[in-house]
Amino acid sequence: AVVSTQSGHYGRDEYVQRELGKVPLDIPVIIMASHRDMEHKRAVLTEEVQSFIAELERPSDAAAVYYMEASMLDGFGLKYLYRFFNVPFLELQRQTLLAQLRRNEEDLEAIKVELDVHEKSEEQDYDRFKEYLERKRKGLPSTGPCTVSAGANETADSIPSSEGTDVSELRD
Repeated sequence: AVVSTQSGHYGRDEYVQRELGKVPLDIPVIIMASHRDMEHKRAVLTEEVQSFIAELERPSDAAAVYYMEASMLDGFGLKYLYRFFNVPFLELQRQTLLAQLRRNEEDLEAIKVELDVHEKSEEQDYDRFKEYLERKRKGLPSTGPCTVSAGANETADSIPSSEGTDVSELRD
């Protein structure tokens, strides 16, 4: 959010305070003092704005409030303003990446639990797996419920699950 301190605003201090109060705390703000080239008509001093920003009571996790001076007569301050516009984008990108990282941690923990359970199941019994392959090679029916993983020459789709349901039916 950009809050201007240009001359002509009634009660400039009140204006900035009121507008700043409307901006959500997670949105970075820049207070721009325009008309820097008109020093003699300056309505707000740099020290006043810097003091105002320093005295703001914002939570420690709130987005930053920046201050800049600008002159549209000669383009002073435009580079700073242009760079500031990167801040909200980078903050949003950071929040998105952190959320993705949290999701990744949850997924990783879930798969670790699944691996622990799977490790103790019949599916990890190599002797049963070999027996299944031998019976299949001979064309014999499988004896009893047996869950097995696909071997090197088979796909998971062709191996029945312990409930007699094809594994392919269980996929998302």
